[in-house]
Order: sequence, then C-alpha cells, then structure tokens
Amino acid sequence: MFEVGTCAAVDGDLSTAKFWWGRAAAAGSTDAMVNLGGLLLDEDPEGARLWWSRAAGEGHPAAIQNLDANFGDGKG
Repeated sequence: MFEVGTCAAVDGDLSTAKFWWGRAAAAGSTDAMVNLGGLLLDEDPEGARLWWSRAAGEGHPAAIQNLDANFGDGKG
C-alpha cells in the first residue's frame, strides 16, 4: 500500500497517494504516516499532527522533526 501511494505521488496523483498512504498508515506503516501528514498539513493540520504523532510515538525521526518544525512539539 505504501509503495502504491509512493508511485502515485511520483506520478503527481496526490489524491491516489493520499488514499493508499492512508490505508498503509492505518495498517501501521510509519513511513506512510509521515507522508500522509505531509499531504494533510495545509488542508488538515490536526490530521497531519495526528499521523505525525503516531509515527513519532514509534520513534520515526522524520515525524519527530515534522512535529517540531510545524507545531513545536516534537515529543509527539
């Protein structure tokens, strides 16, 4: 699911990427959580914070960095 989302994003199809990264994130992929958060940031900042917090809770360094840079709460 993560890879399908990544391929869609590379092709510029962010709607499809969001769908597949959402499914992968729900299944526990922290990489998908990070990428999904990035897509959500402008339209749904709290959704971005939620996914980044979940990934940060699993120790994902990019999620921690994104939380700190965008919300000042990198502790997740």
